[in-house]
Amino acid sequence: MLIAISMCIIPILMSGFFAYLISWYILKRKIDFVKNIFDQEKFFKFPIILDREKNKIFIPYFIFIILNTLIFIIFCFIFTPSDDGYLQYMLLIGIIYIISIISIIWFIVLSIKKNKNIKFTNSEEEKDFIINQLEIGKTYEDKLEQINLQNSSNTYNMYLNLAQKRYIKRIDKSLTYEKIYELFLKYIRANCWILTQMLSKENIKSNIEINKKLQDIPEIIFKNFWNSVSRVFE
Repeated sequence: MLIAISMCIIPILMSGFFAYLISWYILKRKIDFVKNIFDQEKFFKFPIILDREKNKIFIPYFIFIILNTLIFIIFCFIFTPSDDGYLQYMLLIGIIYIISIISIIWFIVLSIKKNKNIKFTNSEEEKDFIINQLEIGKTYEDKLEQINLQNSSNTYNMYLNLAQKRYIKRIDKSLTYEKIYELFLKYIRANCWILTQMLSKENIKSNIEINKKLQDIPEIIFKNFWNSVSRVFE
């Protein structure tokens, strides 16, 4: 039993760091992947992360706090007050629990400081962008079937087309501006994740023809969505 407890100590003490890594990856997928694919200096400028998403970044921390608390409660019932070394045992797990919570809080503070440099978009900016795209989206050509990276990338080609269709088919006239933009961000992030995976593969990097096609895909992805939205809201 003591071996099992000792094996849990390091993961519990490291839980703040684990939560920080998860939070970092969430931000990386929501922001960095999109920025890398959609170079906003040369391409479309659009809000990448919303103000209402700010609190979601801290979800991993609260999950680990709840998990550590549950583990602490379970460990409290392993021994009874009549057992030898009960007080020492309770003192030990109590110290470990407190240190783990302090560690998580410290990493939360670190995340808050780091996230100060992130520009979270407010609802007015979001609404202005949607209204603008509803108007000019009518001029975009629907190129849904033009995403074709040839046989050497059939798997990724399939993923890109699935990501396109999965989110575009959910566009509905009953959606509010808020819901439309949330759907757009999910759509963009899913496509950017697939493209990021593609660009990390050596056989893709070395294929000049595929790389030339990849340069056009972000524009196709963007325009397909807003073309579909503008047609639904006509």
